[in-house]
Order: sequence, then C-alpha cells, then structure tokens
Amino acid sequence: MAIGYDTSLTFGDLKLRVAEAVDVAPQGSGSDNRATAPTDPNLKDRIERAINDAARQIAGAWRWTWLSPTLSITLSPDGDGPMSVNEDPTRYRLPACVNSAPFGRVAWKYPAGTSGGGIVTDTHIDRLVDMTDRSPDFEGPPQYCAVRPIEGVGIGDRPGIELLVWPKPDQAYVLTSRFRVMPTRMVNDAERPIWPEWMDDAVIAKAVTNFLRPQDEGYGQYQSNAAAALSLAKDRDGDMRGKRLTNPDTARVVASRSGPIVYPPYGTILE
Repeated sequence: MAIGYDTSLTFGDLKLRVAEAVDVAPQGSGSDNRATAPTDPNLKDRIERAINDAARQIAGAWRWTWLSPTLSITLSPDGDGPMSVNEDPTRYRLPACVNSAPFGRVAWKYPAGTSGGGIVTDTHIDRLVDMTDRSPDFEGPPQYCAVRPIEGVGIGDRPGIELLVWPKPDQAYVLTSRFRVMPTRMVNDAERPIWPEWMDDAVIAKAVTNFLRPQDEGYGQYQSNAAAALSLAKDRDGDMRGKRLTNPDTARVVASRSGPIVYPPYGTILE
C-alpha cells in the first residue's frame, strides 16, 4: 500500500533545489560541472531539517486533499501478508504516515477477479478486542475494524498504527477506506514525499525561509515568495476538491424548512 506520487521530487531533488536557492550548492569540476547538494555535515543537516520542518509546517497550514487519501489493505488469512503483524490474520500495520482511524465509508470486496462486497463498521478498539476474545475462531468477511498504536515496537523503531479486523478473514478480502496522513521525516535521497508534484514549490520556498535567519539579506523577500507559493498550492488544491458551484454569478437564496439557504456565487470554493 504505497503512499506517494511518482512525479513529486525526491528528497535528494528537494535538497539540491534548496541548496541552489540559498547559494550553497557546490558545482562540479571538469566535464560534469553540475551542481550537487552540499556534503558539509552542518549544511547538509540544516537543509534536511529545513525541508522536513517545511513539510510538517505546510501540512498543518491547510486542509489539503492529499492528507486524506483512500487506501486499500489486502487481508491475509494466513497472516503472512506484507502488512501483517506477528503473523496474525486480524492485525495489519498501516503506513507510518497514517495518523487516524479510517473515516467515511469503510468497504470490503472479495479477492481480485470476483465481485461483491459489503460495508465494515468502524468501532472502538475495546469492543473489537472483546469480540475477538469471545469468538477467536470465527471466520468470514470483515464486519468490524478498529485502530490502535501498534504493539511490540522495539527500541529505536518508528512507532505506528495497526488496523485490526473481526472476524478472522478466510479469504484475501480487500478493505478500502480514507485515512488521515501526515508527512514523515525523510532520510534517504531516493525517498519521495506523500504530496503531489504541485506542492513541491511551496515546500522548497518554505524550506528556504527555514534555512535562512531573519537577519540574512533578502529574508523578507523569501518570506513573500513562500507565501505566494503557498497561495498557489492552495488554489491548485481547491481544483482537486470538485466543490466549485455551478449556480449563476450572483448568490441566491432558497427557502427551506430549517430556514433560508444561501448559495454563494459561481466559483466559490466550499470549505
């Protein structure tokens, strides 16, 4: 269950662009004189922290559509799937960026190549554990699910969230739902973030202001650039929402039993 976009810049790409923006990217020599991200430990650390901080700050600055993706989880009757926890067919480790229970419609389908399915009820973890304890051998399509902090995380391991289902699956059912996610700290140059490519410029611009100090020359202009890039990203995110109204250019009022309903002018984005 990969989360991310193949078209967004990698962590290494982001580091190079930030380094170029603040003029600390060393240029190669000879025939290959392309700029590279700095290898100086201090500069490298500052740029990496600036980018990861920018990702977290921008993610919290708006209700981005990419923070609520639809994810699919293939259940494993034998507990040997890539997301299975401790070979338990009822436990599945969610990606590290997930930080919520499933919300909205939680559905299941039969394994690929077949048709049919149903709805899963999102319940409290205590209720699900109680059902599992009462009927540990009951099998069938998932009827209930819940999340909890994953158990058995070793020292130094990244904590996470696990999804539990009841009853025990007897087939490789596919569970689909929306989850809330947040960017995790990137470490490796080949890593790609969870945002789409049109967010890259906003993250880079914010990372530049994080790298610089208020007393640095041009700091105010860089802040303005970051604000402008963030505004453009919000506009693009609005296009993804599909909530632009199609009523006439003037607001109209429609009477209802609970009182008047005001429809804003065409092009208004509903939040």
